Amino acid sequence: MTAKHIRKMLELVGSGKEVLCMGSDDIIPMLHDRGNNVTFIEHFDGNIPFDNAAFDVVCISRLSELGADSLLIECYRVLNDMGALVFSIPKISISRLKNLLYTHGFEIASLKSNSVLGDITPLFGDMLIIKAVKRGSKIVRDKVALDQRPAPLTKKLNHVTKI
Repeated sequence: MTAKHIRKMLELVGSGKEVLCMGSDDIIPMLHDRGNNVTFIEHFDGNIPFDNAAFDVVCISRLSELGADSLLIECYRVLNDMGALVFSIPKISISRLKNLLYTHGFEIASLKSNSVLGDITPLFGDMLIIKAVKRGSKIVRDKVALDQRPAPLTKKLNHVTKI
């Protein structure tokens, strides 16, 4: 990870937290310097071996869409009620990412780019650094469409006025 990338991730993690760090250990000394208690897992094998609600923050150096479903399920489980997921991901369709996170009980709280040019211009190799917070309740994938539909109209229109 670049120094700018690490600095932006540190900003989103904060200080004085119980942090689970996954992937790269580059950031661990700086997380400790900010007063965080850090636990490190190098590889995700389908299970995070910790109790439910054990962490304030899960920090992932690089999230891949491949296998993200099982990882997000486990992250949701080990985060406490006000927990946050901080990760970097290559710039992809943001609506697709939002949908993936929402399906697994998260919503985006902050989004930054590691681009030299700021958040506007994507360059090759650009990464988004994202903080997603755990929502109060997880929505079952099949229920999402039903819960978000507007209420049906109870009154029929008898005529239409053309202007």
